[in-house]
This record gives sequence, C-alpha cells and structure tokens, in this order.
Amino acid sequence: MSSVNRLGISRPSNGESSGANGLSVQGSTILDTLKKKMSQLKEELEVSKDELEKNRLSLDEEKKRRECAELEVSALQRRVQLIEDDLEKTDERLTQATTKLNEASQAADESERVRKLMETRLNHDSDKVELLERQLREAKELAAESDRKYEEAFEQRKSLEARSMVDDERIATLEKQLAEAQIIAEDADRRYDEVARRLAIMEVDLERAEDRAEAAEA
Repeated sequence: MSSVNRLGISRPSNGESSGANGLSVQGSTILDTLKKKMSQLKEELEVSKDELEKNRLSLDEEKKRRECAELEVSALQRRVQLIEDDLEKTDERLTQATTKLNEASQAADESERVRKLMETRLNHDSDKVELLERQLREAKELAAESDRKYEEAFEQRKSLEARSMVDDERIATLEKQLAEAQIIAEDADRRYDEVARRLAIMEVDLERAEDRAEAAEA
C-alpha cells in the first residue's frame, strides 16, 4: 500500500513489489514533483522577500513621515508658543496705549474746558474794557466841554472886568455859572481819573487773561 509524504508525493509501502520499469517511472515522477515544489517554494520565497522589502520600505517611509510629522508638530508648537508670547506682549502694549490714550483724552478735555473758561472770561473782560473805554471817551468829552465852558465863562468874566461893568446880578450869575462849571470840571476830572484807573486795572486783567488763555492752548 502506498503512503503520501510531507510534500504530497505518494510512495509505495515496503510490502508492495513492482518491476524495475515501474520504479524508474515512479522515481522520475517524484523528482519532477519535487522540482516543481522547490520551484514553487522559491517563487513563494521571492514573493515573500519582495513583500518583506516592500513592507520594510513602507515602514521606513512611514517612520520618516512620522519623524517629519513630529518635527513639524514640534515646530508648530514652538511657533504657537512664540505667537502666544507675541500676543501677550501685544495685549500689554495695547493696554498701555489705551491707558495713555484715555489719559491724553482726559487731558485734552480738561485743556478744552480751561480754554473755553478763559475764552469766556476774556470775552467778559473785553466787554468790560469796551464799556470802560466808552465811559472814558464820554468823560473826556465831558471834561473838554467843561473846559470850554469854563474858558468861555472866564473870558466873559475878563471882558466884564475890563469894561468895568458893575452888574451884581450878572456877576453873581456868571460866578454861579463859573462855580457850576468848576464843579462840573472837577467832577469830570474825578470821573476821568476813576475811569482811567479802572481802565488800567482792566488792561492788566486782560493781559493776564490773555496769558492764561495762551498757556491753556499751549
């Protein structure tokens, strides 16, 4: 009875007997089968080697890609950290700039308030100066008129004295007019002095107000 070996080749049992030709044919068949099996195994081995090489190359490529990816991730992490640091510094600068801007805005508002206040005072002082100047002109005109009347009365008195006209009533009238003229002149002089004094004070106040306004605008 024949048996089958590990390679799938059948061989006769010890109990079987055959002729010389039968053994020769059977041995040739076994050899061919072995050659085919060896060839098949070689091909499978080559395929396995190729697959192993491909897998090794794929593994190397995957390892390189993973290393590159890790490097990129590390670089990205460093870049993110730098960006976060820059962002934090930018936030700090922005906060400082905002604070300075608010302070400058408040200072500008205060300067504008002072400027408007000084402008109001200056306008008020200008109105007072104009009023005093007008009063001064009126006082000068009144003083000039009083001087003219005084001169006229004085000339009339001199003319009357030259002509030696004794007219008590007329003289009394003229003296009264003269006294009134003198009073008017003295009053005009006092008003003139007072107006001049007040005008001088207002001019000093006006100069100070202008200086304060210029300082506030600067």
